Amino acid sequence: MEALAIDGGEVEQVQLDGQVLLKIIKHSTSEETGLPAQGVLLGLMKGGGSGVLEITNCFPFPRVTDNADFDETNYQMDMMRHLRNVNIDHLHVGWYQTTYYSSFFNKSFLESQFCYQSSIGEAVVLVYDPTRTNQNEIAIRAFRLSNKVMECYKSGDISLPNCMENNITFETMFPEVPVIIRNSHLAQCLLSELAGQSSQRSSKDFLGLGTSRVLENDVRFLMDSIDTLNQESAKYVVYNRSVARLNNQKMQALAKRQIENRERLQKGERPVPEDDIVRQFQQPPLPPRLDAMVTACQINNYVEQIKDYATQNYAKLFLAESVHRSTSGTE
Repeated sequence: MEALAIDGGEVEQVQLDGQVLLKIIKHSTSEETGLPAQGVLLGLMKGGGSGVLEITNCFPFPRVTDNADFDETNYQMDMMRHLRNVNIDHLHVGWYQTTYYSSFFNKSFLESQFCYQSSIGEAVVLVYDPTRTNQNEIAIRAFRLSNKVMECYKSGDISLPNCMENNITFETMFPEVPVIIRNSHLAQCLLSELAGQSSQRSSKDFLGLGTSRVLENDVRFLMDSIDTLNQESAKYVVYNRSVARLNNQKMQALAKRQIENRERLQKGERPVPEDDIVRQFQQPPLPPRLDAMVTACQINNYVEQIKDYATQNYAKLFLAESVHRSTSGTE
């Protein structure tokens, strides 16, 4: 991956080939239920400073459980080398992952994207959610790590003061990049022809509240994430109490030392320095805020998803009520 690192730029839009999306969907259906499907994204960055990243191909990571000699990096390099030999886009531009109920923001997700983005400047991660796709929408999203998060994570300092200084919040950690699905002209002509030949009418109940199960799971996962965030907040509260107790003991020890020094000066003796007290009462390090911020990102993701589904259900309820009133009036 280091050998294929190319100069990065700001990615303002992801142009995803329809064939790549079908490969990701097929990979997600072939995996066991509950296990995420992951793979490599291939493509190139458009020139001219357009900020458009084209993703034209992909291939999955093999799920190896019993082969200790398997090297994932060598596997990726061999695959890209074979694609280059047959004149197919082989430049590494990121990775993809499937998720269920949009539960993907975690520390492992951040570390993986950091590794990719450190080696490939314009690397993105595509997240595909089959559960949301079943609700009549293609749930494919693209994310990157912000430049400030990259700098802080590289330095290893993601403490609260550093985050406040760099204006890093859970809303700015993973900026989302718009995704546009692009098909060739021949594919669009084929889809139009197939749509015209289709005589089967959709029997879908568009006023049905089919998202109730998804909403129930989202609320349950949201409660779990809030409990996790409360545990992280409790660690910070314990830290503040420890610091306050330590400062109180330090002030008492310094006051006692000052009284002793005044007595020694009255006796004509040299005062005892206070450096040992300062060294004795060193403040503990700040607790890491990375886990709390990632959990807050996941909570925000759940809230946005619940808001979208709730808005759709409210619209269906009002529409159904209007239809019912008009039907009752005609009778």
